[in-house]
Amino acid sequence: MKDAPARAGALAALVWALLCVRWFDAGAPFRPAWLGAVPPIVLLLAFLVALGVWLRGRFQTLRGEPLGPAVGGLVLVLAGSRSRGAAPAPP
Repeated sequence: MKDAPARAGALAALVWALLCVRWFDAGAPFRPAWLGAVPPIVLLLAFLVALGVWLRGRFQTLRGEPLGPAVGGLVLVLAGSRSRGAAPAPP
């Protein structure tokens, strides 16, 4: 497999759509008979497995690059914005 995480992500999206059609009553007109016979827990487990494979393959990308020396500045900015973010209590 050249790009297994991409395939797993596509599968997760497909299974999620099937789970939504299976779970919600508004999807009943669009629900094929074979999907009505599949228990929702099976679709949920298939979704979670595919999502796990996708996350495992994309972890480095989602985590981002190491901050290195910029981490101190980031902490300083976040600490400053937190102290200014609170609105004063009304009298």
